Amino acid sequence: MNTVTRTLKNAFLLTLIFLAASCSETSNTKSDSRNQNQPDLNIVENNKSDMSQGSKDTSRDLNSKTDVGQVEDMGTDPGPLRPEDVPSVKLDHQTSECPAGYVNQAPKNGLNDNFKSANKTRDFILLLPDPTIFEGPRPLFVGFNGTSENGSSFSRRALLSEFAERGFIVIAPSSIGAGRIWPPWDDMRRPDDHGAANVDIQFFDDVVGCVAAHHEIDKNRIYVGGHSAGGIFTNAVLQRRSKLIAGGITASGLFDLTAPIPSQPLDDMFVMVTWGGDRDLYTGGGISISFVEQAAQASEFYDAHPKTSELNCQADPSLGHKWLDMNSWFIDRLLEHPKGLPGKDGTLNVPSPPAGFTCQDAPFSHQPTFDVSCPVVNAKACQDLCQMTADCIVENDTVNLPLRPQLEQLGFALNGANISCGGCVSQCESAAPTQANLDAAECILSSKNQCGPGLEGFLPYADAINTCCAGRDDSSLCTSFCDVFLTNPIAPSLLPTCVALRR
Repeated sequence: MNTVTRTLKNAFLLTLIFLAASCSETSNTKSDSRNQNQPDLNIVENNKSDMSQGSKDTSRDLNSKTDVGQVEDMGTDPGPLRPEDVPSVKLDHQTSECPAGYVNQAPKNGLNDNFKSANKTRDFILLLPDPTIFEGPRPLFVGFNGTSENGSSFSRRALLSEFAERGFIVIAPSSIGAGRIWPPWDDMRRPDDHGAANVDIQFFDDVVGCVAAHHEIDKNRIYVGGHSAGGIFTNAVLQRRSKLIAGGITASGLFDLTAPIPSQPLDDMFVMVTWGGDRDLYTGGGISISFVEQAAQASEFYDAHPKTSELNCQADPSLGHKWLDMNSWFIDRLLEHPKGLPGKDGTLNVPSPPAGFTCQDAPFSHQPTFDVSCPVVNAKACQDLCQMTADCIVENDTVNLPLRPQLEQLGFALNGANISCGGCVSQCESAAPTQANLDAAECILSSKNQCGPGLEGFLPYADAINTCCAGRDDSSLCTSFCDVFLTNPIAPSLLPTCVALRR
């Protein structure tokens, strides 16, 4: 196999292996990246006692029996609002909207199964607050599980019972592997794959509606959250149901490819973006994924929307791939931001987080770890192919970690921050390609799309393969790439050209 063929083959292998993994979960960026790019904090570390004192009034007003639902109407011009000025109002749903088995029987504390939604049989955990302490419409928290979990295991891992103890109704639905790119949830789709119905979004609508029909949910205090794969789905839900949701916690979740197409304007929301620190790594199947760059993308996205405020928190020192153990602080912040009070006007006034965590209300930013320039050589196609791989993979901190072994096979020398692509160029120059392979390579290089950060910034690389290898069974470059990539279970959804080529 000639060098160009081998080069592009490995580059493509990187592509697909990456997307499979990247939809998984993890985070690895240089340890000083966060400190260099994190704006000055107005929020300093502190302990839980300081935190609980700072939000005592909000907790009392929303969690005691005395005043819930008794706040007068806000009127047309209420002026500056406090959380307690936003009334508790029952979310209106009828039991007739529930599936069979739940019309006349209310969902119960604990496991609820055989719940029919979108022609699927689903289950969910329900945690109800103590009715002798809490009455009236209650805040709702819907928590989404990660990979290899269900609602039950995630509710235990994230200690969601702490939300119920503070007066929340908690729903923890279980995923069923409906994902198009990463299995647990249908949360990530390529831009050309948005036509089909989303069974997980439908399940969210159905289970919230049915629980609300039987148990009083406060429509002004509906929140969502999830960790890892559940954090990915949280991003998807926030962008599709912002008129319903007051806020959420997207924890160590990929942001790329979660947006609806066409995009939807966001309504008033308060969003907390969290991750486990600079070594928030998910490792599975021999692949590690970094979430730091993805946290920055989510943070900047929510902060930029005119009706949405954003707060970001991380563990310091790093705890790894964890749901941050600060539920009481999370609960206080959510309750400070009911629907219509996102804090976008600069009134966040966030108290100090517990010790071991740092938070900021300025968007978190991230700069790429690597900056690669391939050497100028006579074989310009080789220089350009290697530079394209460097731009799309090596400099992309979402994908370069899971693809490191393939990058090294391709000839990139990864040694700390010192990256050289001379080996890639040398491999490419060492053999002359066939005309078919030269044509495919020229096509790939002529792609008008530019790579950028994250998964979406990586897609132009995959798109070039899909375009330039379509029908090219005469190109060993294309066929060998496809033979390798189609051994990855995620490949068919990413490389339809390869599926057709090797059928």
